[in-house]
Amino acid sequence: MKECYKDLFRYISETDESCATDILYSLELVKTSLNTTLKRIKKEIQVAAEQNAFDGIRQIADYCEQITEIDQEIETIISALNFTPKDKPVPSAEEPQPTVLPTPAEDDSSAPQAVDYTIFDVDKTEPHTLDEDFEYKKVCCLEVQHTRLAVNSWQDALVKLCVYLYAIDPGIMESLIDDPAFQRRKVRYFMKEAVPRRNKAIPGTDLYVWTNNNANTLVALMRSLLRAYHISLKSAIIYLRRDLSELHRP
Repeated sequence: MKECYKDLFRYISETDESCATDILYSLELVKTSLNTTLKRIKKEIQVAAEQNAFDGIRQIADYCEQITEIDQEIETIISALNFTPKDKPVPSAEEPQPTVLPTPAEDDSSAPQAVDYTIFDVDKTEPHTLDEDFEYKKVCCLEVQHTRLAVNSWQDALVKLCVYLYAIDPGIMESLIDDPAFQRRKVRYFMKEAVPRRNKAIPGTDLYVWTNNNANTLVALMRSLLRAYHISLKSAIIYLRRDLSELHRP
């Protein structure tokens, strides 16, 4: 996403909180729908593979990639909308801020009802381990070895974990570039080249980490990183801000 667009959404967040909230909730609903579609398509790929329909798999895989790209763009906008100005206090987990939703006109029964996404907010102080299922869940903090890292997305959590680990031992992370355990057929999770909309720069280094994945895949990569640094997975704790799983239950 162009940097000017990020500035635009931050401006909206600073000057019109109600508008920013409406956009944020709408985008999160789009993300949720995209993730549901992606999950369904992956099942189609599995069925096609069992039937040896490989030509169909290639086309469907392209759709998966496109959905993931869109999802990442939306996540970037959400991160900008969650931007908090330096002079604006951050509400604590103990003092949740109420969200006022617009009331439809009394004579307009057909008007769409706004969804109050705050009902899906969760206790930000409740710890979660890295072996949980994080599909449809939003992260707000990662704690590693008693060091708390405030984050606004799963991609942000991975990048900040990399920054933390690199400070411990740069050599280990550098070695991951050629480590087969951190490679896939067409993907290198660590490299020194930027791939637009696929990886993100690790601040303070000349490395890039692959972030073009869903929450569970990114968390799996975080687990692999901790193992590479011989850090117990029990020392890593996730804190969530929202759980949208209820929206996807039949």
